[in-house]
Amino acid sequence: RIQEALNKKYEGTHEKVCVNQEDGTFIMCFSDFRRIFNKLFICVNFPPDYIGIRYHGRWTKTETGGLPINGTQKECEDFSNNPQYYLEKENDGTVFISLLQKDGRLTGTKFPFANVVRKACLLVFRTKNKAKVRDLSGLIDKTLIVQRRDLNLELNLPRGEYIIIPSTLKKG
Repeated sequence: RIQEALNKKYEGTHEKVCVNQEDGTFIMCFSDFRRIFNKLFICVNFPPDYIGIRYHGRWTKTETGGLPINGTQKECEDFSNNPQYYLEKENDGTVFISLLQKDGRLTGTKFPFANVVRKACLLVFRTKNKAKVRDLSGLIDKTLIVQRRDLNLELNLPRGEYIIIPSTLKKG
């Protein structure tokens, strides 16, 4: 009955519910849900006019510069080796940035999956002429440095040029 009611409610959308397939969809009572789960992550349902760009990459020994925690010249040089993604905004508006690391559950290791999921953060800088970021000056916003599979940052940015840097806590 729940499946039928949900499918009627979401008829004509991509939200069809089918609990008999092996796609991870299931239905359970709320009291069981509260007893079994201790965390809930909610996905963002972007509006149809939202523009998305996806980049696939990886950190390598030479492209994992770490963070310049102490602000030394060497740390700043290393930091500039992190991957840097250029964003040019033609209008004022909201930007949603998401960093996903591999899912540690697929590796056969135990939580917190330290061999797969690194302590990381996202940093957003204002830039001009696609200039490479070499230190923390120009930093607009950042996430916390956490060991999580996904990091998200949603901000309102005015028209302009920006550099987005995903960074691990430590170099290498």
